[in-house]
Amino acid sequence: MSQKQHIPEKAAGQRLDVALAELLGQSRSSIQRQLKEGAITVDGESRPAKWLVQGGEAVEVAATPAQSQPDPPQLTILYEDDDILAIDKPAGLVVHATESGKLQPTVADFAAARGVVDADMERPGIVHRLDKDTSGVMLIAKHPAAKEYVQQLFRERKVNKSYIALVRGRLKDDEATISLPIDRNRNTPIKRAVQSQGRPAVTHYKVLERLPGCCLVDIELETGRTHQIRVHFAHLGHPVVGDSLYGDPSPGLSRQFLHAQRISLTSPSGKLIEVESPLPPELMAYLQNLRTEV
Repeated sequence: MSQKQHIPEKAAGQRLDVALAELLGQSRSSIQRQLKEGAITVDGESRPAKWLVQGGEAVEVAATPAQSQPDPPQLTILYEDDDILAIDKPAGLVVHATESGKLQPTVADFAAARGVVDADMERPGIVHRLDKDTSGVMLIAKHPAAKEYVQQLFRERKVNKSYIALVRGRLKDDEATISLPIDRNRNTPIKRAVQSQGRPAVTHYKVLERLPGCCLVDIELETGRTHQIRVHFAHLGHPVVGDSLYGDPSPGLSRQFLHAQRISLTSPSGKLIEVESPLPPELMAYLQNLRTEV
């Protein structure tokens, strides 16, 4: 049985996917997927996501199992005040819905379930991101003013982020800065690469421990490019352990050894916030196994 509704008159002039996301209470990516599949029709016809509505159109949604939304993930809250949430993101969890429309729990779902207020229904409160298989501290802004404030801090590089990573091989220097521009990989769009015409990217690192075939490093980012740490170390010939995308699949690790361990910033109220996330058990166990080989 299909579901029939009408687009409100007040939605006139909006893109179809925006109007339907609000009407049906779904993410825009989910709406876009259903429009492409023909599961949603407008006045009996298929329409593209960018089609502008006039208001009053009859919308029919085919009832299919694919429409069922996953439950929001249960995440550990490391810090919370009236403006900001800091959560402990596990590896394997995506930050927001992907373009493929694949239904899976996201950090954005968690934020929405916590009552985060945001005009962006796809990415409520999201001010930065971590890769799917990177774990650790992640910030969520609880309302629009806080979101704009934190985003401005990121633009001004006033948010301090510290990571811990295990990289393959023996790094020459105990402490160094990698300053190499990054852009999308010309041959593989999902990857990034060091490119002369890319955006500036600066990574500072310090070796914490030298282990058999690997180095444990503390990393601070001056910039926040997509895959920055993974790209920089892979370019040096020292990919992050377990990072199959950039050349180091590890049979003993189902994810990359990269963890956002610490983040600090000044809150909208003027308070200095410092949040830490402990190393996850699977990374700690992998590290302990390496130490027994010394």
